[in-house]
Amino acid sequence: MCQLQNSVLDACVLAGSIRRRMVSVFAHTGLFHPVWSDRILRETRRAIPKTLGHSSLSPAEYAHHADEIVGTLTALFPNACRPFESGLSAVPEMKDPDDRHVVALAIASQSPIIVTENLKDFPARLLSPLGVRAVSTDVFLSELAQSNPVHAGKALRLMQSLIGLPQVTEQAILDRLKQLGLRRTAKALSSKT
Repeated sequence: MCQLQNSVLDACVLAGSIRRRMVSVFAHTGLFHPVWSDRILRETRRAIPKTLGHSSLSPAEYAHHADEIVGTLTALFPNACRPFESGLSAVPEMKDPDDRHVVALAIASQSPIIVTENLKDFPARLLSPLGVRAVSTDVFLSELAQSNPVHAGKALRLMQSLIGLPQVTEQAILDRLKQLGLRRTAKALSSKT
């Protein structure tokens, strides 16, 4: 995997806090260029409240929280938002037509990777001829960590620094990643520390 390639981040990756933070620190430390569209950000904004479970927030507080997260993402990565319309004509019919825009964005932005947790919606038989592949967050981050160990170590240390609590050690972060199903990532990062 080439360093600093464009990679499309699907809304399901951006909506969950740990996945969003991990891809953000990997991007911030120079492991890849994140790409999304206005439509993906709108989907992210709608999905964030669902990731908060049984919180005591009001609907207005949920919306405000989601707006803050999307605002932070756009401020951190001002060049990530790209148009997808020019890629639509190259995308064949898909099982879920609402996923076509994600593939179109990958084509339009020359992103060989779509990072998503909905792999069944992005079959390899459809994407391969387009020069695109869909991978889970765990596969994506672990591949980046394995091919760029120095930057991956920096990403882990940045994550710890951002959390800012002395009891949250690098090992505690790795353990949490495992609990959330990011086992490959945790394993790849544990060999970099």
